[in-house]
Amino acid sequence: MSGSKRRVRILADEETAAFLADELAAAGESVVDRAPVADPGRLALDLGTVESIVALVSALFIEGPIIPRLWERMRSGKTQKLVFEGPLRKVTIEAKSDLTQEEIKAAFRLVTGMVEP
Repeated sequence: MSGSKRRVRILADEETAAFLADELAAAGESVVDRAPVADPGRLALDLGTVESIVALVSALFIEGPIIPRLWERMRSGKTQKLVFEGPLRKVTIEAKSDLTQEEIKAAFRLVTGMVEP
């Protein structure tokens, strides 16, 4: 995989946004912006207060511990829905009983244009 960083915007509830910001910082990734979304109703997320995180991420971040941790949050019900946005695509992932770590990883890859080796 390429060592270059790709821009991704993640929309999530406040608690998940804080979790992601901490994970990004711990992984040495760049958080460009983090702010509440002005009109979450238009996004149809039904999450209460929604935050947007814009970050530059590397393939190493996607291959690191973030995927299992996000998967666990979604399986436990702490995170109900995530929206990943890249320059050309947007993918929504919703918590469900058969959600796999590969589905989350594939969403990251799809929006960032990063592919497996």
